[in-house]
Amino acid sequence: MEPIWKDIQQPLQISKQYGLWLLPKPLAVEASPITGDKTKLIAHLRITFDTKTALQLNKPSQSPSPLPELQKREELPQTAIVRLMSSVPYADVNQVLNSTISSDPPKLALGTLTVKHVSVYGGQRSLIVKAELDGLLDGTVYLRGRPVFDTLTNTLTVHNLDFDTETEAALPAPLRSMIHKGLVNVLDDLLTIRLADDIRQFPDKISKAFASGGTG
Repeated sequence: MEPIWKDIQQPLQISKQYGLWLLPKPLAVEASPITGDKTKLIAHLRITFDTKTALQLNKPSQSPSPLPELQKREELPQTAIVRLMSSVPYADVNQVLNSTISSDPPKLALGTLTVKHVSVYGGQRSLIVKAELDGLLDGTVYLRGRPVFDTLTNTLTVHNLDFDTETEAALPAPLRSMIHKGLVNVLDDLLTIRLADDIRQFPDKISKAFASGGTG
């Protein structure tokens, strides 16, 4: 059991593209009586996890927690339930955003406007996007949108992204109409995180973690 316990605490890479990692921390182990037939023995175990999320390109370091005392149960269900509730600090999101931007700064308005820096932070139920621009407009604009996770496509997007009221009032109407659509499209693309394939692979990654631990 000890090798499995250590192996299932290895960080799991959920998305290579975005450097998204899940850090599992098992808290408890339950076991019910062993059953079997003429060809095999079946050990019934249930492990309770806590999780954290990390956003970085390299594999995060994680110190394994010790194996707790085994809790004996008369019976355990034959199904596994996975419920994940993790948070990612805005600072980590901003680091990934600007790593992407620095390698290939987005341009719009026929190349006359460059997005130099983007950061996001929360504002009540909205996501606020701060974009620093250079060229046709040299300065900072703010946009607001509503973060939405589509459970059918496993995609994180920002809906209704648009200039906030102060930015809209400060920009001359001709300039606002010239850059609005292109800027929103660029930011929409930057802030869309597609995790469909990564999430589909998640059960396999958990199974492989158990399998690679062997028995003991």
